[in-house]
Amino acid sequence: MLLSTALISILIIALLLTITIPFYLIKRQKLDSYFNTLKNKSNLPCDFIYILRYATLFTSIIWFILTITFCYDTLSELYPPVLLETVEENHDIATARHWEDYTYFLFCLFSVVSSIFAITPVSLSSYLIFKGQK
Repeated sequence: MLLSTALISILIIALLLTITIPFYLIKRQKLDSYFNTLKNKSNLPCDFIYILRYATLFTSIIWFILTITFCYDTLSELYPPVLLETVEENHDIATARHWEDYTYFLFCLFSVVSSIFAITPVSLSSYLIFKGQK
């Protein structure tokens, strides 16, 4: 449980940094000078930004998959199976199976929604970073 809490805290900090750093750089008008300095000092090929866009997209997809897996695994560990046993004792087995299917649906839905919330800052920051860069 402590490990899950630590991982969720790290995930939240990473998401906040992913959102705030591009906004800070754009507000300070440092983003264009950063890319110009990067191009001038390292003699990068002209299609470096083009390749970096695909690398960011690939990283976003990996982030999406890992977030779905992590959220579903964390939720399924936190879900008490005692609840199903309680429903089965007070009602019939069909009601317990219905609740099991319903909670499974909620786990999947929450995993997808939380992964969308996780991938949106990455996509937004990628758009802000690469906006106008050709």
